[in-house]
Amino acid sequence: MSQLIPVPKSAVSVRYHGLGRFLRVHVKTVLSSIILSPFIQQESRPGGLKFSTRGFYSGYQSGVEVPVEFKFDLPILLPIPRFDNKTVLVETSLGTHTIAIEYVEWPAPPSDGDDSSATVDATAATETKQVPARTDVLPTEERLLHDHGSLVISAKIPPPLFPDGGDSVDISFNKDFIKVDTARIVDGSIAWTIKWATVPKGDGEDPQPLSVTTTRNNGYQGPATQVIRTVQNYSIRRVWLVKPEPEPEAV
Repeated sequence: MSQLIPVPKSAVSVRYHGLGRFLRVHVKTVLSSIILSPFIQQESRPGGLKFSTRGFYSGYQSGVEVPVEFKFDLPILLPIPRFDNKTVLVETSLGTHTIAIEYVEWPAPPSDGDDSSATVDATAATETKQVPARTDVLPTEERLLHDHGSLVISAKIPPPLFPDGGDSVDISFNKDFIKVDTARIVDGSIAWTIKWATVPKGDGEDPQPLSVTTTRNNGYQGPATQVIRTVQNYSIRRVWLVKPEPEPEAV
């Protein structure tokens, strides 16, 4: 079973790549040789992103210090309204570090609540400033889509608790690469059938990020009301279909 490993704050960097639409958490440090296969894992954090540095301990001997370097790429569409777009939390055995996000391939770091994007249809429910809001980002799920195939992405439609509650389900993606072929509602869920608008090729295009945002009201009225937004990210990866070679004829 993996455990938290000692990583100092100075060994962690976080960058958001605007062109590739992914967040990279990078660690470069020195660890004891008894720590095997160090990795980064996404954790739950309401209203922001959180990760942990983990590994497997091979024993209780002292070991020797060895340099290590590992990373974690999270396909995600930033910035997200009502979300911490400036920092992430990284949990280690030395404590939890707050790491600033460095925006690269981007004109300027976005401000909180800025949901502008030149290539992404980032529709989101709007609420008045008087209503508190919280955004939760779930761990990314990976999906495969071949060149001429289709893929179904579905989400539960939140039942309206009262009229004009602001509940909604929205899908966001890069329209240069992904298109919605059909959308239908079945048994209280909405299902989008997506296809490639342009087949991605090379680094920076594959995989493509896609997000489904569910916005719902907590059901209370007055000062206790709160808007809760849940973002489920998907990593849509191109898959190659190879035609099997014919079996040789029997002699």
